[in-house]
Amino acid sequence: MPTPKELKALADSFDYESWSTKVSAAIAPHYEAIANEQGKRDANKYDLEWDVDDPFVDRWFTSYLGERITQLEETTRDIVRRELQSALEDGKADSLSEFADRLRSVTADSAAFSPSRALMIARTETANAYNAGSALAYRQNGIEHVEVSDGDDDEECAAVDGAVWSVDDALANPTEHPNCTRAFAPVLDEVDDANTED
Repeated sequence: MPTPKELKALADSFDYESWSTKVSAAIAPHYEAIANEQGKRDANKYDLEWDVDDPFVDRWFTSYLGERITQLEETTRDIVRRELQSALEDGKADSLSEFADRLRSVTADSAAFSPSRALMIARTETANAYNAGSALAYRQNGIEHVEVSDGDDDEECAAVDGAVWSVDDALANPTEHPNCTRAFAPVLDEVDDANTED
């Protein structure tokens, strides 16, 4: 039976850095393109300006994507650790090579590494990108609040449907969960009121 130290070394042997680099390379350009397109759409829809070269937008993309890839990597690390713990507890692996075989089969066969998980991540990041593009366009134009549209399919979403949030809150919470339908609309009367006070 492998020692705890050997098991930790096995868990750490998964190439997380390479995995994260590949995920980032796959997500980042699409995320930015979708957010940029949505920023332009909302700018046109509400007669606003959109500047994709705004330094804040670039910093926000970099920060968000870095945090998101870290979250996905941590989830992946947890899955690997859980599988090794499960193999240890069920006694189906007695040697380090058997543990390694089990770990390889998890990364090949597990739902956590499957096309369905990839699709869920893609859908979630697409929704996040759309909402980020909207919120970033509003922020560029001095709009401070958005109205949340989130439906009533679950308790968390129903609780915020129709709420008015700050743009910063919208950027921090673009969706509630995978496959979320959350969307934001600008509270334009604030801008109108500010323009009439001049």
